[in-house]
Amino acid sequence: MTTLPDDPFAAYVQLIDRWRVLPYTDPGLPPSMLPADWPGRRSFDEFARLSAHLAGAAEEHVRARVGGRAHVA
Repeated sequence: MTTLPDDPFAAYVQLIDRWRVLPYTDPGLPPSMLPADWPGRRSFDEFARLSAHLAGAAEEHVRARVGGRAHVA
């Protein structure tokens, strides 16, 4: 994955935007039917790690702009 922006909110939005195309490129086959080097699991793990790292700061950014009325799932 290319480098994400330094700003947590911008990075979180870009991460989600990049992730949403994956269902169109991943065949969704069982691991036994994929090549050994298939990046699907590694991609999901990296997405989950980055998402967890950025979500709190991204939510704080949104709350600061909307007066605390937002909830980020």
